This record gives sequence, C-alpha cells and structure tokens, in this order.
Amino acid sequence: MVTIRDMKDALASLGVVEGDILLTHSSFKSLGPCEDGAATVIGGILEALGESGTAVFPTLCQKDWNNVYKNWHLDAESDVGYLTNYFRKLPGARRSNQATHSVAALGAKAEYLTETHGQSGLRYGTYGDTPF
Repeated sequence: MVTIRDMKDALASLGVVEGDILLTHSSFKSLGPCEDGAATVIGGILEALGESGTAVFPTLCQKDWNNVYKNWHLDAESDVGYLTNYFRKLPGARRSNQATHSVAALGAKAEYLTETHGQSGLRYGTYGDTPF
C-alpha cells in the first residue's frame, strides 16, 4: 500500500527537494494500491515540494484534435489520466488557458507558470500549437 511517506521518500531519492518545480507525467494505475487514492500521490508530491515548491501536471486535451480550439474551456477534461483531472480540480490549482497543451499548477509559482500560457500567439511545432 503506497502512502504519502512512500511518495515523499521516493521523490527525495530522485533528488526532489523543497522549493523545486516538479512537472509530473503520471500513470496512477502503475503505482498499485494507494492508501487514499489520488490524494496520497498528490499529497506526497506537495509534501516533498513544501510551501515554496510548485507541482505541475500536464492537462492536455487532444482526443478531439479537429475541434479542440472550438470546444476549449478551462474546465475541459484532461485527456492524460486520472491524476491530472484530480489535480486540476484541487483548491488553489491554476490551469493555463491553452487548448491543446495546458498544464495545471499548485504552489508558490503556480500563477507565474500558468498566467500567460496561450496569450503569446501560436507557435507551431511538432507537438502542436503553443506547447508549454
């Protein structure tokens, strides 16, 4: 059973320290049983980062690629997993306003990381328009 402490210890073993910005690509089911589900995973990340750190998750919307710009809104479901949807709905989480490559952030630099994403015009590239 994965606990918050397990998550925090695992991140520390990877070199994550308080005050870091951590972009997490995730697979909730690959972790196995978690004590309190997604709350355990996110809780471990937030504890590892401390009050001065910032957690970031991609909240990409790409399944309906042809209509994504027409249908985009800040509460659109993320297409990249359970943890991303859980995280983006947490109190205080900020989501960038970008239709295909949005991110959600929570912590000291959440506003800074999300406030202007998507406002600088399109930047065409391999991974779509205006990737983070």
